[in-house]
Amino acid sequence: MSKNCCVCQRTLEADADVGHLFVCSHALCVVCFDGYGNHPLRQVCFTCATPDAADLPETAVWQTMEKSNTLLVDSDAEDSDRTGKSPAKGHSKSSFIVIYRPIGPEDRPLEKLVGDLEMDDDDDDDDAMTSRRPKELERFLRSMTEKRTEAEKKEAAFEARVEEVRKEIAKHAKMCRSLIDRDEARLLQQLEETRAATLAESRAMRDGVGAVIDRARQLMAKGQPTERDVEQVLSARVNPCPVQMQEIQVTVNNIAPKDEGNVVARLCFQTIPDDSAVLSLPALIGSIPGNSFPVTGIAVLDREVFVVNDTDPEVFVFRVGTVSSHATHKRSLPLLHLLSPSVVPSPLDLDACPRNRCVYVLDSHNSQVYRLDPADGYLVAWWAVRSPRNLSVTSSGSVLVTEEGKVVEYDPKGRTIRSISPPSKFSSLLLSGDRASMRHPRHAVEFDGGSGLVVSDFLDDRTPHVVYVTERCKGTPSRWHGNAPPASGADGFDEPRHLAVVDVSGHVMVADRKNNRVVLLNRKLEYVRDLVKDSEVKEVRSPMRLRLDQARGHLYVGQSNGVTLIFRVLL
Repeated sequence: MSKNCCVCQRTLEADADVGHLFVCSHALCVVCFDGYGNHPLRQVCFTCATPDAADLPETAVWQTMEKSNTLLVDSDAEDSDRTGKSPAKGHSKSSFIVIYRPIGPEDRPLEKLVGDLEMDDDDDDDDAMTSRRPKELERFLRSMTEKRTEAEKKEAAFEARVEEVRKEIAKHAKMCRSLIDRDEARLLQQLEETRAATLAESRAMRDGVGAVIDRARQLMAKGQPTERDVEQVLSARVNPCPVQMQEIQVTVNNIAPKDEGNVVARLCFQTIPDDSAVLSLPALIGSIPGNSFPVTGIAVLDREVFVVNDTDPEVFVFRVGTVSSHATHKRSLPLLHLLSPSVVPSPLDLDACPRNRCVYVLDSHNSQVYRLDPADGYLVAWWAVRSPRNLSVTSSGSVLVTEEGKVVEYDPKGRTIRSISPPSKFSSLLLSGDRASMRHPRHAVEFDGGSGLVVSDFLDDRTPHVVYVTERCKGTPSRWHGNAPPASGADGFDEPRHLAVVDVSGHVMVADRKNNRVVLLNRKLEYVRDLVKDSEVKEVRSPMRLRLDQARGHLYVGQSNGVTLIFRVLL
């Protein structure tokens, strides 16, 4: 009689198809019997559960539940939703269901359970893994050994470098100790030499001033000194102290130099700005007469004074004596017909160049700059400018022309070197007024040894009336003096027309036209005092132009009434 397999329901027609026959006469096919392997579970009939699961050995991994006419596993559910791989899989009717429960550590040792459940394929994988483990371990060991060797090499290299640095430190320390021993004497010697030179020059100046004072007192004691004697005293020059008094600072060196320089520290000497070179009470020692037209330009070259007046088409040349300060007219340089018979010039400013032995005249009517031979007025060169105001000559021989909104520097042949534009507007915190702009330069003079320019600037009563310092290659002011609207006293100016700079101290003299004075500013453009003013010298009338003769200590002040006053302002 044929039977059906308890699991797959396959018909077992021959004995060869039966893999296992249960006590209850039910059977498993060969395939299902082999599929469950040598597991104790196959001793239980998958149809009637004979014998009972409780009679199986303790190693069983299956349990029986209460018999029920209803399956606990939905036959329509997916295999993954069923409770383990139940022996009753595929059966719709049964009196019980067998579910899988993993045995915990409390039931049996995990190693034995895993060993019982392993299949043949897993055994093959473990064999392959077991064969690879020695190689992986060997590779890991080699990698870690290389890391340790690398760390040991780095430590050895670091220790070697530390030893090298230790030797270098000892070497430099030895050198520094020897240099320090020598340096103390050098610093003290340098300090003493500077002290001796400064005091010697200062005492020489003081002795010179004392000699002039004694001479003046002797003349005053006579009661009736001659005019020549008075002029000799007024013209006597005293060399100012070129070093002046200096601020001394000690700067400690951070790194010992390899050369023969100082090691411990360096001495820094900085000249203290003062006005010792400028007389506190300038003396009016002479004048140059003129016509009724305002003086528009003054230049000094080889003890000759060149003067031009507004609308006067010629340059007047005067000779100022070595002793007498009275000016003697020597000649005139005509400006008419320089370019063509129809050209009528209107000289606006004038300056001389000792380097190139020439005189420059600024013609406002024709917007031209003329370069003349000072001896006969021969026209050497000329070039056109735009809306000119004033001009000046630098120590290098270039020409600075203030034009509308900028300062232009030309070479002696009239080729443009650079154009310097002042800033269009200043902050309201710095300048007040309706139009706080500084784009109307009047006069520009070389300053700070040629690295900068000092510029006067104004247009009308609504613009700033200021004097400022700017770098030669830029237009941004670094410091200034003045404000808007125009002012008097120490706070400002009212038409600062022209400038002069004292080379030895950096002081700036400003022709403050409507305030009838010449103002003295220090290098920082701070107000020092009124150098010349109408309340002390009645001859002062609206100063228009300034020219400082550094060699003789004379300041020439050209005025609106055509007269040029000569003051002794320097030692």
